[in-house]
Order: sequence, then structure tokens, then C-alpha cells
Amino acid sequence: MTTQQSEQPHPDARPRPRSRPRRDPERARRIVAAAVELIRESGVGVVTHRAVAARAGVPLGSTTYHFATIDDILEQALEQAISEFEQRARDWFGGEGGKLDPAAAIVGFFLQERDAKEGRLVKSDFDLYISALSRPRLRPLASRWSKTVVDAYAALVPHVAAVAINGLLESYEIRSVVEDQSLDPAALRIIEAQITALIAVKPTA
Repeated sequence: MTTQQSEQPHPDARPRPRSRPRRDPERARRIVAAAVELIRESGVGVVTHRAVAARAGVPLGSTTYHFATIDDILEQALEQAISEFEQRARDWFGGEGGKLDPAAAIVGFFLQERDAKEGRLVKSDFDLYISALSRPRLRPLASRWSKTVVDAYAALVPHVAAVAINGLLESYEIRSVVEDQSLDPAALRIIEAQITALIAVKPTA
């Protein structure tokens, strides 16, 4: 009696599991940088996977692979904007601004931010910040950004004053950006006087 042995496939002939594509951190950074460029040129509203891919010079599939949704891209753009702001604040308050009294230093930093890249930096940063109103996922980052600004001022003045100063300067920034107008010297003197007054206020218990 003979037994028929079933033929087993050679190990090398068996289908191998398909490997997942490797994430490329450098390509992801290029995609985020491209999104930031678009935002600074034309605002958050122009950011789509296709537009970002074209600006970054990568296939459309790369943007959707690294960032499934537009919110994923905007989150990273916000992270980058916060990081860049922190560096600018360190450079200013640790350098030229550190030689001035607190009110003058804060006004000087405000002007630097306002004038950076002909105001486009401030416009795009506000656009990102305000986009959190309609994109709940971005709100924790927007809140962190506001805290970062307050912390930069609180290194010079009491925290309660830093919060009030941030609110004051944001109102001026929004108005100047919307109206596309620079602040005249008289307005700057008033702003500095208001900041000086806020610093002098003694919080009540």
C-alpha cells in the first residue's frame, strides 16, 4: 500500500505579508511647511490636500497618508506657529527687549510681530488662531498659544497684568490687521501708557 504525500510549497514560494509604507518624517515636515506657506499667503481657507501636495512637490497620496484630514495638517501648522513665536519671544526679551522697561519691551515686541513680513505673519497667525472657533480639535492648541503669549509677558510683569495686556494688544492687532493700517506714534504712546497703568494695578484679594 502506498501513501501519497501532499506536496508542501517551498517556504520561499509562500506569499509574504505586504509591508506597510514607511513614514518619512522629512516629507511630513515638507508638507507642514508647505501648508504654513499657503496660510501665510492666502489664509487657512486655501489649505486642501491637493494644494498642499502641489506646494510641497509631493504626490497627493503622501499628504493623505501622513495627514488624513485637514485638521491634522492645521494642528501641525499651529504647533509650528507656536514654536516660532516662542523663539521670537526668547530672542526679543532675551536681547534688545531685555534692555528696556517692561512696558516699552512689550510694545517693542508687539511692533516686531505686527511688522514682521509686512504684517502677513500676524494675519496668518490670527487666521490659524481664530480657525479654532469652527474646528474644535484646534482649540486646545489655540488655548496653549494664548497661554504662551501670556507667559512671555508674565516674565516681566505680574501674571494678572500679563493677561490684561494680552487682551489689550490682541484688540489692537485685530483692528490693525482688519483695517490694514499701521499704528501711528500717538497711538503707540497711548498703548504704552495703558500697559504701564495695567502693570501698576494692585490686584484686590
